[in-house]
Amino acid sequence: MAVDPWFVIFKKINTVENIDVKGIVVEHSLYNELETFKMLNFDLEQGVASESVVDIAKKKLTFYFDEVSAKCSGNEITEDFLLCANDILGGYFSYYYSTELSNNIYKQISDCDTNSYLIYDVANLLGYSVSVMYTPGHSLITWVDSNGERKYLETTASNNHGSVADIRRDVYIKSKLGRYYHPFSGGDILDVYKSLILIKAKDKSYISKIYDDKPYLNVDAEYFYYIKNSSGLTYSIVNIMNELHEQQLATKYIKLTLAEWYYNKGNVEKAYSYVGDIKLNNCYSTCAEISSYIGYSRLTPKVWWFFSYSDLGDLYDINISLLDFYAAWLMLFLMVVFFMKKLLLNIYIR
Repeated sequence: MAVDPWFVIFKKINTVENIDVKGIVVEHSLYNELETFKMLNFDLEQGVASESVVDIAKKKLTFYFDEVSAKCSGNEITEDFLLCANDILGGYFSYYYSTELSNNIYKQISDCDTNSYLIYDVANLLGYSVSVMYTPGHSLITWVDSNGERKYLETTASNNHGSVADIRRDVYIKSKLGRYYHPFSGGDILDVYKSLILIKAKDKSYISKIYDDKPYLNVDAEYFYYIKNSSGLTYSIVNIMNELHEQQLATKYIKLTLAEWYYNKGNVEKAYSYVGDIKLNNCYSTCAEISSYIGYSRLTPKVWWFFSYSDLGDLYDINISLLDFYAAWLMLFLMVVFFMKKLLLNIYIR
């Protein structure tokens, strides 16, 4: 889930070529074991997308894989192949913040996650060894070059055409959570995807198995979300969340859930301490609502509600830097001034 305020404000959509699915035959025997096809089937199973949408998405994926195979597979160096595959991707998929793979492929839009899934699958399909790496609110492609150096591909750079990344930059937020800054492949990528679309899934109970079987994926927030909205929180679950907070491993959603819990139990001071632990520029819709509910006074950036983050920003721990936060507000202000000037000019001319 890439968070780039310049994209968010302008909804910057590059002009892409439409993929005509007529005549495209999906080789299910070849592609069904790919993580992207498993994700599409999961979307269908969970009611995230219709059968017709998934069918078209599979054809568009097939087209992309064939294009990359024809134009990029001759590259002996992994980096050259990845840049080639990413460049082709940018020609057919516009950058747009999104979650579910099926609808993204169908509409030919993508963000960091969708890009990473596509490039991961086509690379490994054609014999290149790459992995997906997650950072808070973001994902990249990573691989080890012939010199033994680990390298990274920022798939959303250059208007979705990609470039080699320097993860030392501040835009890549650091975190102690085990999911972040480690290479993942295969079923782990699929399970992370399942956690990311939890809100939209018809049957959310699957998150319990991921939580139990793969603690290193850190789907704690998603699991607690499921528990809270199904059977309800218990003291034992709250104790687990408190332990994560004490270890500085609690996500925003966990802090907000604890704040609401303790406020309802009458411990207002403790509730305030959890909300106060969340920086202003990282407080989105749910954070704003809970802050207001418990009476914690803060200036909340409600403008971000308009930019489609809402509950996703808090549940999935999306973050932006202070510089990006204030830059986004400045750009919004300039946009308002520009449109007001244009409106007044039109009125004057009339």
